[in-house]
This record gives sequence, structure tokens and C-alpha cells, in this order.
Amino acid sequence: MKTQREKDSYWLVVRECLVAFHGQKRIIANAGVNFYRARIDSAEPQIASDIFYHNEPFDIACDIAGRDLLMNEDLFAKYERILEGKQIQARVITRHPVESQRETKRVHI
Repeated sequence: MKTQREKDSYWLVVRECLVAFHGQKRIIANAGVNFYRARIDSAEPQIASDIFYHNEPFDIACDIAGRDLLMNEDLFAKYERILEGKQIQARVITRHPVESQRETKRVHI
């Protein structure tokens, strides 16, 4: 089960992805994140919420923005910097994307 701190860090990464990759203003990104997070955190049973947090924040930002992005080396490097920055800021370990995703398009399941 994720701690509140880990969840906060996760959603900070989602917000930063909306700003960095989708060009959203922070206020718009915050609104999208708050709406989406409320839906996930109120999901039942609780295990559904826990499973959700295995998704990459990058992918969730794409879902919120309604636009899939092709992950390439440049985007991956920028995403890693966001993850590292939030990891340091929140002092929690954040899961990194799978290496094979670098050159492939996201797939919705």
C-alpha cells in the first residue's frame, strides 16, 4: 500500500508531465490532477487504487491530457529528470519506466 507521501510524489510527477510534455499551465494541470486523483483515491475496493499506482505517471498525464505521445530519447531524458527531481523533493523512490518503452508508442490496456 502506498503511503500518502508516495501518492503525493506520484501526482506531482503527473502534474509536471502535463506541464512539460502537454504544455498545460500549472493551474490547469492541477485541476486535472485533482479531479483524476479524487476518482482514483475513492475507487473501491482499495486494492484497485493500489494497483493504479503501478501505472507510469507519464502515461496518466497522457490520459488526462487526452493525447498519447511517442516516447523517444529526448522525452525519456526529460521524464527521467522530472522523476529524479520529484524523488529528491519528496525523498521517496519512484519507479522508472521500462527501458523498452524508450522507442515504442504507449499502449492502453
